[in-house]
Amino acid sequence: MEEIIHQQQSTIATLYHTELLPVFVNRITLHHKTMLKIASLQKKLIAKTFTKKEEELAITALNTYKKELENLVSKYFLSLETPNETALFDNYYVAINSHLETVDEEIVRTQDKERFFSEENDSTLLKFRKGIKRSLFNTSKIPVKTANLFRKTKKEFGFWNQKIPLKNATQYYFNSVLIDDLSLVIDAVYKEISEITSKYWQIDAKIDDEIEHFLANDENLNFSDELLEGLNSIPSLESRIETNTKSLQEIYEATVLKYTDSLYKAGTMELSADSFSDQTVVGHQNKTSEKIAKKETLWKNTYSVFKSDWELDLEIFMVIFKVMIEYWDVEKALETRTNTIQKEIKAIKNHIESVKKPIAEAEKDTDIKGSITAEIKNINKSFKKIINGATKVITNQELPTLINRFEENALQNIKAISTKRAISTDNDYAAPTANSSINYISPYELIIRKPKLN
Repeated sequence: MEEIIHQQQSTIATLYHTELLPVFVNRITLHHKTMLKIASLQKKLIAKTFTKKEEELAITALNTYKKELENLVSKYFLSLETPNETALFDNYYVAINSHLETVDEEIVRTQDKERFFSEENDSTLLKFRKGIKRSLFNTSKIPVKTANLFRKTKKEFGFWNQKIPLKNATQYYFNSVLIDDLSLVIDAVYKEISEITSKYWQIDAKIDDEIEHFLANDENLNFSDELLEGLNSIPSLESRIETNTKSLQEIYEATVLKYTDSLYKAGTMELSADSFSDQTVVGHQNKTSEKIAKKETLWKNTYSVFKSDWELDLEIFMVIFKVMIEYWDVEKALETRTNTIQKEIKAIKNHIESVKKPIAEAEKDTDIKGSITAEIKNINKSFKKIINGATKVITNQELPTLINRFEENALQNIKAISTKRAISTDNDYAAPTANSSINYISPYELIIRKPKLN
């Protein structure tokens, strides 16, 4: 019996360390690495300083930061979505089910002495029942004991046998009980992920406050290192893995103890074999699967709202920045084209001045008349050529088109704002979120909606 138990424990321990524990370690590690990337973005931005004259440079840097942050946030939260109900422990389920195919359906052994004699931790009722069982056993052995009085070779007799449903018991504890108990660790890991992620979101929100202040006032954009103070309390990756691994190990070891204890008691009055019937085992496994699937769904809801909320902040600022950058591009283009137009106008003015000069300097009527006559002859030549050239250059600047294009682009940027975002009625991102707590809004509709006049 001890050898069988040891073999089961050894095999399942391997499956636990190779297929189950990595599920949690990988999620913690992925989250930690993503947060480090976000921290790097934020530290890089906060280290910069911009004067008010460098507003365009500042907005370009801020827009780049928001784009990269949005990519990290979206990619990470999408990674938490599971494609089906059992995806969280898929590899483990496959491995344990494969192992169960090699386990004996049933084993028969002699019951231990403890199944007949009271132990310190036994309840009063169990002690009484063991007394009855012991009496019945002793009564059943009276014929053998009596016959042994007349035998030269005494007949050995031991305690009654027990039939242990080994396969079903193994399936019950390591396909259901263990996974069911791990739901507490699932909550702990996901809550930790939310709480730590919130700290980086809070830093981003403080950065937003500084941006708004910079745009509204004639002051420099100078981020304070105090923005990053919230990161000091975040545990290291090693610490997080160690803490959660310890919780997992305690649950696993407790399951092993319950499993081992059950094998010694299964098929006796202390633990009926019916406790591991096919119906009981399958029923408990289905119940556990439903529980874990529901928990995953509720946490997925939480992260969906979290993702939506943070992305909306990023989206609004990126729209603002994009419109500002396009405005400055138009402003530069207008300045360049205005300079070109001014050059053409100046050429016309210069020509007019060159005509006015000989007329103004003429002293005799005949000289004035001659100058006017000469210039009239040149109108269809040089001056007309200058006017036509200037008209063509000015027309080619397409100033109305440039302005209209900017307006159209600005409208397109606004129209690109999302039309569906999830929001929660409780806004608690450190707890599972029920479907009933989720509502949806259209940020686009909220922005373009015109207020009603009284």
